[in-house]
Amino acid sequence: MDLIKDDLDKIFRLRSEISKFIKFENFLIEYAPGLGVSIFENDDFNDTLGDLKSLKKILDLYDFKGDIVRIELGRFFVQYCGYYLAKILDVKTTDIGDYVLLNGGINHLNFYGSVMGMKVPIMRHLTTNLKNGSKKDYSICGALCTANDVLVRRKTLQNPQIDDLIVFENTGAYSVSDGISLFLSHTLPRILLLQKNKETIIARDFKETFWLNFSNIELKN
Repeated sequence: MDLIKDDLDKIFRLRSEISKFIKFENFLIEYAPGLGVSIFENDDFNDTLGDLKSLKKILDLYDFKGDIVRIELGRFFVQYCGYYLAKILDVKTTDIGDYVLLNGGINHLNFYGSVMGMKVPIMRHLTTNLKNGSKKDYSICGALCTANDVLVRRKTLQNPQIDDLIVFENTGAYSVSDGISLFLSHTLPRILLLQKNKETIIARDFKETFWLNFSNIELKN
């Protein structure tokens, strides 16, 4: 919060300097503080509005007079409203570890600050099978032909099976749009919107992207 206080001090000093040369009383001030959000396991989720409350206390120190002040909160508003669902394509056991392979990867999903999968996002394992197997640690990887396609380096799962779903939470801001969606012409994921009445609508269905590589072929809708 000290950096935010320094930023606002500079903004209002600049406002005072400008007002000396321009006969204008009401300014429109926009500021994006870049408030952090809790995303990963071991993050503090007890008060997700804590930083916003602290920002409010700082703003109350200033006399806005007739100014309009807009605070751009970006992902702070929408981080928790999105989910990314991926299906398990295969489960592998090797001498060096156990792996869960999904039908989506880093081309679809990217958590800022995940340190290449070292930090574990809030996620769930959904299955229609009985979880009778023992719990083990798995590396959760995507379907790209690169060793870097690792979503989570280590996560304890109970008896993951092919066609089970892995649900990644808190993907509402940038997590999907920051992915390299067109990498190797993989299919774009389906986007569903949840309505207030709990019904879902398809905003975009699965979409093939390999058509983009052929200049003489009409794009398919």
